[in-house]
Amino acid sequence: MAERDRGPAARNLPHYTGPYERWIFSRDLGRPFAFPSIADGPDRYYAALAEGGLSPDGIAARPPNAIALPPLWNMLGEDLAAVPFVVHRNGEEMPETDGEGPAPGISLTQSGPGPARDGLRARYRLNYPVADRSWVSDYDETLGLADWAEPSRPPKVIVGVIDDGIPFAHRAFLNQHGKTRISHCWLQSGAAGAGRSAVPFGRELMNTQIDALRADHLSEAALYLAAGALDSALPDLGLHLRGRASHGAHIAGICSGNDPCLPGQKVDEDIAIIAVQLPNTVAWDTSGFGKEMYMLSALHYIFHRARLIAGHYAPGPKELPLIVNFSYGWSANRHDGGATMERAFDELVSRRKAIQPATSLNMPMGNNFAKRMHAQITRDDLVDDRQEIGWWLSPDDMTSSYLEIWLPQGFNTKGFRVTVTPPPGFATDGPAVIELRPGQHEGGDPRDFADVAIGGDIVGQLSVDRHFRERWRVMLALIPTSYAHGARRRSPAGEWRIQIEAPFLRADEAVNIWLQRDDDPGVLRSGGRQSHLIAPDRPRADQQGQDDDEPGMLRGYGLFNGISSAPSVTRVAGFDQHSAIPSRYSGAGGVQRINGKVVAWGASPAFAAAADQGQFRPGLPSIGLISGSGVRLQGTSAATAIATRWMAANIAEGRGMTDGLKPLPPLPEEKKDRPVSIVLQRARLGQGLVPTDWG
Repeated sequence: MAERDRGPAARNLPHYTGPYERWIFSRDLGRPFAFPSIADGPDRYYAALAEGGLSPDGIAARPPNAIALPPLWNMLGEDLAAVPFVVHRNGEEMPETDGEGPAPGISLTQSGPGPARDGLRARYRLNYPVADRSWVSDYDETLGLADWAEPSRPPKVIVGVIDDGIPFAHRAFLNQHGKTRISHCWLQSGAAGAGRSAVPFGRELMNTQIDALRADHLSEAALYLAAGALDSALPDLGLHLRGRASHGAHIAGICSGNDPCLPGQKVDEDIAIIAVQLPNTVAWDTSGFGKEMYMLSALHYIFHRARLIAGHYAPGPKELPLIVNFSYGWSANRHDGGATMERAFDELVSRRKAIQPATSLNMPMGNNFAKRMHAQITRDDLVDDRQEIGWWLSPDDMTSSYLEIWLPQGFNTKGFRVTVTPPPGFATDGPAVIELRPGQHEGGDPRDFADVAIGGDIVGQLSVDRHFRERWRVMLALIPTSYAHGARRRSPAGEWRIQIEAPFLRADEAVNIWLQRDDDPGVLRSGGRQSHLIAPDRPRADQQGQDDDEPGMLRGYGLFNGISSAPSVTRVAGFDQHSAIPSRYSGAGGVQRINGKVVAWGASPAFAAAADQGQFRPGLPSIGLISGSGVRLQGTSAATAIATRWMAANIAEGRGMTDGLKPLPPLPEEKKDRPVSIVLQRARLGQGLVPTDWG
């Protein structure tokens, strides 16, 4: 792949190391417990993300490095909030650094205007590796329709699905002529095929190729093997399509499938599908680190391929209606729309809506409402300007655990301090304390790091950074509580104590704490066990209170998908189809008491859709991986897929995207006169209910 020569105007594109990068890439910190491709590195190819507002055409590499940009939807050639790319690095050392210098083995440049966005100097961050066999040596981005054939009926709307384990050959996605409705499918972690490719890594399949595979193979397992969708030598791909069920199969089926296992209204064949199968890496490390390039590339790819299809039908609309179902996220983050991914999502969706208003990015609220993973500390919660909260780490947790403390924008940091105390019977080798002031690191966000050691072993990292120079974040990362992956160190299980001192916290401000999701993503067998918070203001048997209580310090309100806060994202909550009450686990928008009144805080769901058929029928039925099989899965991802199916059907039938949304159910008599009940109901269910009859 040719290196881009930008001439004398080219200047260095700085490499940035934040708290997650330092933790994951350092052999003395969290690297031994990361996904095998990180732990066993180094690798030759890495995913990366440039941020800070820059032109994709201005990014280049110095030989012997090379970079490749995925298909990007950027019709006007504008600067982007974030640019995903992959880089071929040179060197044998892991790309770990505490400073602002170049990552070992990688030298990138930028050209064009200087920083013009968010006051942030353009920079890049490394993500997870790309397997050698996935790297495409002959990338030609002009081939996006090379193996695509015009379907029997022009699409009225396109449904995009971004997920794992997508059974692209399943009969549920066929039209009445036995041809697939999937126009394009990108297996991001697949082995590169022979010859030229329209994607820079992985493997892309277009509709004629899927139809040919179906014609050549009676066995779907043999089909997936021939298509490069099964490969035990690629851990990011594996053999998951040989299993019974996957999250991606369940969601894709509900979004746009026709099958006896799917009780919903039939999907017409003028609803096309574009799918992206994410790497298994995405589900392994639940911190959110390392996934942004793959996720943002997936959204760009769907937008880009939808644009090519629209162009084929010229002089039709510049863009076809498009509903993208993105059932993924993580639980910690800023929750205010200001994270890198949220800025990028908002930019893409807003720009496309300006051309085609029938555009939506649907994301789930998440499934952690009752898991005690969020706390909010206000001025009233402080005693002598401080408060202490517990963090429980379960024994035999095989993955790292993460806690983030976010302060409000404009917060007076004077005297703010966080002190960490390990469980009884253990003591840190030195004070585990951090204050809000930058360390000695040049450039980037002001930040500082402190390693947490017990008995000479580093078990954690305490850090502070001013994210995008806007909001301060304190993060505590801890290694597994088990001797995982052959390591000779572990973190103590039990209750860690987190003391927060905030002398200048105002009455209208709040300190928010979120934990990262750390459960085991099923087939990957990561061995993760979810940690939880322990608050001092409620008995331990009833830490969060009831759903309709005004929340205390520990709360489910405000615990939702951490990359879904962008204003243009359509957030979907889940409810019980039989009773129309919120699903117990469904994430909720934030609330805060200000001047004696409970008000909404931050993002809330746009609306809710069925996530459960009933109290004794949890979850929703959908297809399995092999044609003829069915499974039942539970969660707001299923609710989001229901909403996607409904919105696409509305468009195909000539209605508005959300026509027919039902009003919220009336509150019980005893709650009608309580303003707090209305606020809490909308935080759980949004502005209405998607009409659903899912069996």
